[in-house]
Amino acid sequence: MLRKSRGTNAERDLVNQFWENDYACIRSPSSGGGTKYPRPDLIAGSVKYGRTIAIELKTSRSESIYIQEDQIKGLKEFANTFGAEIWFAVKFIGKRTGFRFFAITSKKLHWTRSGNCKIDLQMAKENGLPIETFFQMEDEEE
Repeated sequence: MLRKSRGTNAERDLVNQFWENDYACIRSPSSGGGTKYPRPDLIAGSVKYGRTIAIELKTSRSESIYIQEDQIKGLKEFANTFGAEIWFAVKFIGKRTGFRFFAITSKKLHWTRSGNCKIDLQMAKENGLPIETFFQMEDEEE
């Protein structure tokens, strides 16, 4: 499967899971390009949990995922203007970890010298919030 369609399928899957867990959620197609304004991959919110969330989602078949500095800056700009929490969601294809979540403020994240964020498989297993835990949280309490 092409990398782009794999990412799109993961986004659609996650949107469905949000809806099934009392969150409204939408995809922001072409979040990485085609516009001069920043957009997260997903926007979700829940009155029940008192949350509005901007999510950058990455998938990989390898054991490392990188989130580029310019994507992070755009995500911060959007979230600060919109009033949303900022989260990274990662999924390692074929590794049976499911979706794992990291708040952008998490001290568990690894930042490279160039300003990129690196999340590897072991870090995701040990420190990433599983989806069930993430859905039950209230107002950014990682």
